Amino acid sequence: MNPRSPQVTQLRTLRDAWQRSGWTPGRQIPTHMVRAMLIGADFRAWPAALEILAEFGGLTIVLPKRTIDFDLAFWLPETRGEHLEDWCPVGRTSRGDWVQVDMDGRILCAGENYESMQAYWLTLVK
Repeated sequence: MNPRSPQVTQLRTLRDAWQRSGWTPGRQIPTHMVRAMLIGADFRAWPAALEILAEFGGLTIVLPKRTIDFDLAFWLPETRGEHLEDWCPVGRTSRGDWVQVDMDGRILCAGENYESMQAYWLTLVK
């Protein structure tokens, strides 16, 4: 891949934002408490949701166009009645939109569907 291509620039922007938030390659936080919090709030703790939260849980990612908060303890109580069945919230944006994941790992945010978390991340830095 050309080091000056838009895709490489986007990936660098993402990686820089993640690292500024405290993310490190291979980051995996225990998810047993996160799982209990989600189930306690009547969400289905899909494996895809737990994978995302294992890597980004507790972090706030600041991107050029918005911020995404992955700290469930902060915003999970606000989700009552605001979620779609079969979707699990994993984050909330600075615009007030929920970042949700389904059992197949598809992402829904602000009415838009994305095939994966990676596809969603790339739209945030275009």
